[in-house]
Amino acid sequence: TGKAKGTAFIEFKSPDGAAAAAAACARTREGKGPEILVKGVKLEVDLALTGDDARKLGQTLTGSQPGQTGQSQGLTAGSKAAGGKFDRRNMYLAKEGFIEEGSAQWMAMSENDRRKRKRAAEEKNEKLKSPNFAVSIIRLAVRNIPPSWDEQKLRAVFIAGVKERATKENPHVKQVKILRDPERTDPGGNPAGKSRGFGFVEFADHSHALAALRQLNNNPKAFGSTERRPIVEFAVDNVKILRSREDKLLKQKQLQRQKKEQQQQQQGAEGAEAAVVGEPDNQQQQQQEVSNDDRWWEEVPDWLKASRQQQQQQ
Repeated sequence: TGKAKGTAFIEFKSPDGAAAAAAACARTREGKGPEILVKGVKLEVDLALTGDDARKLGQTLTGSQPGQTGQSQGLTAGSKAAGGKFDRRNMYLAKEGFIEEGSAQWMAMSENDRRKRKRAAEEKNEKLKSPNFAVSIIRLAVRNIPPSWDEQKLRAVFIAGVKERATKENPHVKQVKILRDPERTDPGGNPAGKSRGFGFVEFADHSHALAALRQLNNNPKAFGSTERRPIVEFAVDNVKILRSREDKLLKQKQLQRQKKEQQQQQQGAEGAEAAVVGEPDNQQQQQQEVSNDDRWWEEVPDWLKASRQQQQQQ
């Protein structure tokens, strides 16, 4: 919309100046100093974080660990909500991507997009009434996907969206899925059927998923249409289904590991058996060599044999 968000960054000439401004605001919060005002508006001043520090803070808030990815991260992550309660269902992310009715962004979108957003919000709220549903921290639900797009195109747009917002990042998308109608023919020839315009994009890192959402949601340039803008939000997952899927994957990995160990043991046993079988051949070869020596002695003339025997006796 071009409207200021009320957030800005100020770079001081020296670290001491920045620290003094942040300390003054801290004293204000503690009731020990005057407020910092600009044209009557109270300011909140804090020292900015580097990209690495921001990621570490995000991991602390979500309860995730560096390198922790996949559906298990979406299940185990959480944050302390108001009142100090631990938010295991990641409800603090439910409002990400929400656009308030009557706002400038709301009025700028098409009537069709307004109806879709209302319906999506109702479906989400209904699901979240059940404790069996939780908000994913890495998987995004995407609506209004252009009919001609495939998973590769959608992946590229979301990766580009992250890089536009965080230029130094190298996001990794784990999975992209566009839902299709198998009973309707896809104009592009996709055998899975015509696109439903709805899909999911799963990132390996929460911060990248959040950056993509904030960059692409309701962005009129992202999908090339002001009438059908991206509707992006964190997906709501059924915890029981995800855990069941995780259990199956874990069992498959265990079976694969056991099979690999059995193959290694079998190969070792076969190697040992081959070594044992090879021993008689060596003995036979040695015996053959001895027998060859005996035959050589038998071929020595009698006069040379007698001379050798006399030398040995002397």
